[in-house]
Amino acid sequence: MPPRHIALLLALGAGCTWVSPADLEAKRGSLDDDGDGFNAAEDCDDADKRLNPSAEEVWYDGVDQNCAGDDDFDGDGDGYVPDEHVGKATAGAPGTGTLPGGDCADADAAVSPAITDLWYDGVDANCDGADDYDADRDGFVSADYEGLPTQHAEGLPALPTGDCDDEDGRVNPSAVDPPYNGVDEDCAGDDDFDADGDGYVPDQYVGRATLYLSGSGDLPGGDCDDLDPATHAGADEDHYDGVDTDCDRSTVDFDQDGDGFTADAATGSGPDCDDTDPTIFPGGVEGIGDAVDGDCDGGPDTFALEGLEARSGLLDEATWTSPAGVAIAHDDETLWITVSADRADLRAAGALQTSHHSLLAFGVPMTTGAWEIDELVYLHRLPAAVSGLALSGGHDVVMSGDSLIGALGHTRGTERSLRLAAWDVVDGRRSGAAADLDGGSSAPADFDDVQVGVDASGAAWAVGCEATDGDLQLIRATPTQLSAGVAGATALHSGRFTERCELDLRDAPTGRLYVQASGRVDQLSFTTTAGGADLGAPSAWFSRTGALDVSIAADGPDRWAAVAGADGNLWIVDESGAFTEIPEISAPETVHLQLTTDSRPSSPELIVAATTTTGGAWVAWGDPTGGFTALELDVPFAAEAAAAQIGEDDQTLIVVVIGATDVAWGVARR
Repeated sequence: MPPRHIALLLALGAGCTWVSPADLEAKRGSLDDDGDGFNAAEDCDDADKRLNPSAEEVWYDGVDQNCAGDDDFDGDGDGYVPDEHVGKATAGAPGTGTLPGGDCADADAAVSPAITDLWYDGVDANCDGADDYDADRDGFVSADYEGLPTQHAEGLPALPTGDCDDEDGRVNPSAVDPPYNGVDEDCAGDDDFDADGDGYVPDQYVGRATLYLSGSGDLPGGDCDDLDPATHAGADEDHYDGVDTDCDRSTVDFDQDGDGFTADAATGSGPDCDDTDPTIFPGGVEGIGDAVDGDCDGGPDTFALEGLEARSGLLDEATWTSPAGVAIAHDDETLWITVSADRADLRAAGALQTSHHSLLAFGVPMTTGAWEIDELVYLHRLPAAVSGLALSGGHDVVMSGDSLIGALGHTRGTERSLRLAAWDVVDGRRSGAAADLDGGSSAPADFDDVQVGVDASGAAWAVGCEATDGDLQLIRATPTQLSAGVAGATALHSGRFTERCELDLRDAPTGRLYVQASGRVDQLSFTTTAGGADLGAPSAWFSRTGALDVSIAADGPDRWAAVAGADGNLWIVDESGAFTEIPEISAPETVHLQLTTDSRPSSPELIVAATTTTGGAWVAWGDPTGGFTALELDVPFAAEAAAAQIGEDDQTLIVVVIGATDVAWGVARR
């Protein structure tokens, strides 16, 4: 019992008053033993006057000075104590010492581990020790919060800036940024579809935007190597390095001039002999007299002749069996190259078409400057071989209005046919007529030569001649008769040795025939009658050289002939028989003469194609007054017949040559 209580009992006992324990207990709460002004009922420790409800609380000393019953280590009463006070009890406060730690601001009840932290207010409200400006905890803050401190986490180092998405810990400047997924993971500000940063994207990514990059998705395409910043559309092409620097398939690295032929600048090799000039390439148009090797054949004034398919937008392949002749005709738009052959196998667009005993015409546009075959017309064609049918030597073709008209001959058994064939180039209509000769019990000889012409009335004529029987066969058909397949006037002159014949219709209805026989050239006139054609007696016209072949210019107001002589000379002969030699061409065997399209009446320009006894081929142009320019042709086989023509531009020279199994042609510029 406390001494003061004993004293109280003694005092009461002196007066002989007895106090029961119950009375004593009832009086205890009203006592103020420590004299601090608070009775025992109010005072949490009535033996220590420093402890009472009016005392100033001193936090973190383990004593509840103000008798509030609070944990002395939870200053803000939020239920959390600083980590250094975890487990410490408060004297006079039963149950204390059990609160969790983690309170980083024990003077602020709004800061504790139980609080939901609001990001970017500069306060670590949940005491997790994180930078309040790094919500995704990736160690980076956005540029807006660079260098800003976090209250209650003052010991943190300043975080680097550059985070472009503070809600995704995978996105920050230290992240690996794989291209083409549409996300700028490393916040570098790069278009994710431009891996090499050259300002161009691969075509498949045009218009694709990059997350976190404002304004992305507008870069142009055309990057064919997105790992090389020097390679993209619009870059300067560095030729011959094996890299398509400008990503333009039309500019080939080894084809600087874009003409379709490559070169190697390092070695000087390759088919293109000048890769800086798109007009110079193998098969190009050779400029005669310009000292430039325009077709890369090794000479400035030579040009190679190649198969028809070599310069063609139509033919993939052409195989010939026994080509019999070549000829050229043209209108204002198209030049037609015609070939007669026992068989032709032509492949176009992958499809193979075979023709027998045929006359084929290949169209070359003269207005585009490309000089490529782009059209094929069958003037006469049999899809299958006919037993015993033979194509006669030679054919001829002429352009009349909208019609391409040709003449050819066939023999079979005891019959021989002279045939006209026409093609309307406007409506695509084919027509023709033929006159047959029945030889009775004997087979007639094949024609050695066939020629065609059109008179002023529009009627087509064909003449065929041969030396074995001495036959000269002549037929005529009007356009109406051609459409009906009927030959009108016909005539047959036999008994004269005739190897070559030419048709001249300038004075129709009276026509002329020039026939080469027995080493001379005779002139023969004819007129049309109701029953056919009357042939007059032949008269000698030219006999100086022992003629081998004769060709009459197809157009122009004056008569000009080219005659190949047995003495090895080539002569140009006028109507009177006066002649001029072309000495540059020797040993001619066959000749083909044409006038240029801009022929001058006073002195027409003539073009002559000739083959020689040695299988060579020549072309010459000029006139008897001013002289001729002659050029030997580079033909990859032994030539048997040739034809040449000057284009509408008066500069382009077109030449066609046949051999025993080949057809070749070439183009040059005068």
